[in-house]
Amino acid sequence: MSNKAFKVKHGLELPNGVAVEEFSTDTTLAGNSDNAIPTEKAVKTYADTKASLEDAVAMSIALG
Repeated sequence: MSNKAFKVKHGLELPNGVAVEEFSTDTTLAGNSDNAIPTEKAVKTYADTKASLEDAVAMSIALG
């Protein structure tokens, strides 16, 4: 693969027929879209935040 940018002008269609319209940087994944692919950073931030919240809830329950 070259260093040139990959550009899609009219949507990227995957084999199952879903048209990808954007690469999302939404770290909350709140868009809940079938047409957006989250970036690696968006997914990592979402997972880290979710894990931190679950740890805080577990600690709160443990401390009672």
